[in-house]
Amino acid sequence: MGLNSHEDDRNAIKDLLKKFDNNSNVVWINENLDCDDLKAVYSYFSVFVGTRFHSVIFSLTSLVPSIAIGYGGNKAKGIMGDFNFDNLVVQIEDVTADSLIRMFNEITDNYEVSKSKIGDYLYKLDVSRNKIKSDIINLYKN
Repeated sequence: MGLNSHEDDRNAIKDLLKKFDNNSNVVWINENLDCDDLKAVYSYFSVFVGTRFHSVIFSLTSLVPSIAIGYGGNKAKGIMGDFNFDNLVVQIEDVTADSLIRMFNEITDNYEVSKSKIGDYLYKLDVSRNKIKSDIINLYKN
């Protein structure tokens, strides 16, 4: 939800839903959930497609392979690159049905590999975070 109509994602969702003949396969969470609840919802997805990058981070940290639609700047490209998913990010002005289908197929054709890559990267992040914590604690002990 944004401060103005340009930043309010609900408007884009409403426009997108109008393009479907049957919305029975579409889940729209039109509630103001806190980050823990929203991350819990994302953890039930098999594949996630997101534009707002916090939602992509929530899904990835729940071991859900994701496609990132980047807008402005390099945040999506950089973080997806850190996860070694450069092939699963597309800039918003370059989005096409074909590109999304291609990326979705890349994920589903290699689903366990995708989940494993996410898990490996999260493990490395955890090790790095613990090392930094330890270094900080040791700094203050001395």
